[in-house]
Amino acid sequence: MSINDIAVVRREDFYDDYRNEVKPEFQRDQEELVEEMVTILVDSPESYQHIQINDEMTEDGHAKLFTFTSYESEYGLQIHYVGVNDG
Repeated sequence: MSINDIAVVRREDFYDDYRNEVKPEFQRDQEELVEEMVTILVDSPESYQHIQINDEMTEDGHAKLFTFTSYESEYGLQIHYVGVNDG
């Protein structure tokens, strides 16, 4: 199974949150960010991983943490976008 074959639950929610929270001039390719998270979570299942955005890069001036988690299930590795919080 390829990294690209692993589904990320709430992927579209991450895209929306990222577009709304990060200033356009600091945004990276969102699909690339998700792929990086999937790669990390495949290597570290049963963990939480974050994308951290510094305060000067956000729309409201507060640092952000975009959180993803993974766990093994009877269907294989499950990856979920948890949400965004001030960090």
